[in-house]
Amino acid sequence: LAALSVRHVGLHTRLKMTRREARDLTVQNTELQTSAAEVLRDLGSATRRIGKLERRIAEQAATAKHLDSLQSRHAELLQEVARGAEVLRSTEAALEWARGRAEK
Repeated sequence: LAALSVRHVGLHTRLKMTRREARDLTVQNTELQTSAAEVLRDLGSATRRIGKLERRIAEQAATAKHLDSLQSRHAELLQEVARGAEVLRSTEAALEWARGRAEK
């Protein structure tokens, strides 16, 4: 009977310890779930921010490409203006020459 009583006390003590460990694990589990939920919220927020940044980068790349196109067209127009100015100078020179000949 004494051995059974000792065994009963030992089992009862182990049961209390197991229940305490179970409560501790439940608390830890709740804390981990809360932490995981916070991490997921932060991750969602970071993902949205990354998406916005990617869109801004794409917009800036498109703007840069458009700017390059405009600069190329500007250079072409400057060349056309230079050619037009040269033609105008040649025409004016020819006109002056013709006027000079006509006056003689």
